[in-house]
Amino acid sequence: MKLYYLYDPAVRDAYNARGWDYTSAYLPAICAFMGVSVTAVSSDALGVLSNDDVLLIGAQRIDALPNCRCILMGTRIGEDAPPSLRKECVFAHYLTKNGQTLPLFVPISSPVLKGKTIAHAEVADQTVPALVSDGHNLEFCFDLAASVWFSGDGYVPKEPSAYFSIGRTPDFRPLKSESSPDAFNDFLLEELELILQELGIPTLYRLAPVNGQIPDAMIHFSGDDDCTSPAINQEAMTRMTRLGLPYHINAMPDAEKGFVTDRDTLNAWEAAGNEIALHLDLTNPDAYTQAEHLRQAALFEKQYGKKPITNVNHCLVQGGTTAERLRWLASCGLLADNSKLGLFNPENINAFDLCGYGFGTAFPRYTCDDAAHENRMISTFEIPLTYYEPRLYEEDSDPSKILSYLEGACRHGRIIQFFFHPHYLSSHYGKKLAATERVLKLILAYARNKAIAFTTTNSVARFWNARKNAHVERNASTILVRAETDVILTLPPDLTGKTVTLDDGRAATHEKTVSGRRLTLVCIPRGEHLIKFE
Repeated sequence: MKLYYLYDPAVRDAYNARGWDYTSAYLPAICAFMGVSVTAVSSDALGVLSNDDVLLIGAQRIDALPNCRCILMGTRIGEDAPPSLRKECVFAHYLTKNGQTLPLFVPISSPVLKGKTIAHAEVADQTVPALVSDGHNLEFCFDLAASVWFSGDGYVPKEPSAYFSIGRTPDFRPLKSESSPDAFNDFLLEELELILQELGIPTLYRLAPVNGQIPDAMIHFSGDDDCTSPAINQEAMTRMTRLGLPYHINAMPDAEKGFVTDRDTLNAWEAAGNEIALHLDLTNPDAYTQAEHLRQAALFEKQYGKKPITNVNHCLVQGGTTAERLRWLASCGLLADNSKLGLFNPENINAFDLCGYGFGTAFPRYTCDDAAHENRMISTFEIPLTYYEPRLYEEDSDPSKILSYLEGACRHGRIIQFFFHPHYLSSHYGKKLAATERVLKLILAYARNKAIAFTTTNSVARFWNARKNAHVERNASTILVRAETDVILTLPPDLTGKTVTLDDGRAATHEKTVSGRRLTLVCIPRGEHLIKFE
């Protein structure tokens, strides 16, 4: 049993030549989110698929469906599929069985398959089929890949920023009218993931195991030093260490001072489980170039003797498209970028207490380049910034916003972030320090009754990259897992209740309810392992 996706380079080239995105190219990014191994297959090679294989077909033409199980997403049989264009518009809302209403950023079309409607969508005042099954194949009646891709990238603003000299990532958010949307794309992709699991495809859970246990959530803490002072950085790091929390500082270069934290200090921080990353300063519009990205990344490598793993753009600058930003960061050798904040206050660029999933996800996300670059997968991925500078200014301040964020993370098994600038963790900012410390103590108090994995942004990046590169393959009575990091395997429902062994020893299975679904999970150590079931 293998998972494939239809990918025709000739169709891609034809689309790209007209400036259209070949949205089937985004299917591997979706599979990376779900933690499944997928193989590309062209239309003229579909004969290699067997009856128990599963084929994902995006928004393109196919003349006839093969005998395997097919999942259509905007597909047309015997006719050309209309191109999905990046239009800043919510065309419909997908209705889940759990009562969620999820925005779709592409049009709904009439189903190709004839059969039972599994899920509906709302279009204007009408309810129409959104997911259909003919008993063998399933069809999402819209280009699912395009909706997730385009809204996750965000949309280039129609007007220049009225409050800043260059664009910022919050300007690109897809839902302008919503102040704090939930992770709508995560919920939509979980609909597809559930289908794959019910078809018997094993997936990798989105959190890392901790000492053979399954965490409820992962939390990383970080902040930008803005090239202020080594003393402030050190005090912030010391304060976090005393609380038992790992901390990640984004270091910004200065033309005269360079980076204010020296290499010996960094080595000491890393020995204690903390870290430094790059904080690119591109606020001058003339500096928003690939050459300037490369120059500042080289400064980091020269000072610290290693390439940066992650980056944050100062003031969350994005002067062009998401694809351009990530392409330039990839040229610097960066693994991930943490500049995607989906909320903002137009009246105050330095507003605090911004929380939400403005680009539809709580998790790291891969994306593809534009049509001019063949829609290639970009190696640098995004880690969304989902809680910016929370504050509790008084002892009796309302903690419900922070607690709701934490509870949502545990309910849905999320990776979340708390962002605190180092200077607000120093005694130089007494009132803001006290307001920040109350938040940290609240987080620690909440974590006493939960299995929270406290980690760092670089560690999240390394885990997500290794998880993407892992190989998971199921045969009749075994599942092969090969990974460069410890992972958690989600067993398909048909294996529930069966005896499971890991490398000929009885495997410990964990039952966990996540997003309302009961999952059976197995921790898998790094390396190659064989899971057997009977």
